[in-house]
Amino acid sequence: MLKFLRSLFGATQASLGGNSPVISGVGGNVSATYNFSPEIPEKLADYLLEQIRKIEGSLDQQHRAEFELNEKNKLLEELARKYQELEKRLAEEAPKNTLA
Repeated sequence: MLKFLRSLFGATQASLGGNSPVISGVGGNVSATYNFSPEIPEKLADYLLEQIRKIEGSLDQQHRAEFELNEKNKLLEELARKYQELEKRLAEEAPKNTLA
C-alpha cells in the first residue's frame, strides 16, 4: 500500500512546490497542511476496494479448500467405521465359517 500511496503523493521525500513547508529553527510542535487533488480520495477508495476484493477472493479459496478437506475427512471416518464393522463381523463369523 505504501507503494500506491507514494504513487499518489510522489515517490520521494523531497519537498518542492506549493505544498513545501519551510521549517527551520522550530522549538515546538510543527503542523503542515496540504491541499491534495480531489481525485486522491477516489483513487484511494478504488485501491482499497481492490485490495478488499483480493482478500475476499483469497478467503473464499481457503474456505473452499477447508470445506473439501472436511468432506474428505468425513469420508475417511466413514470408511474406517465400515472397516471396523467388517472386521467385527469377520471375527464373529470365523468360528462358524472356515473361509472367514
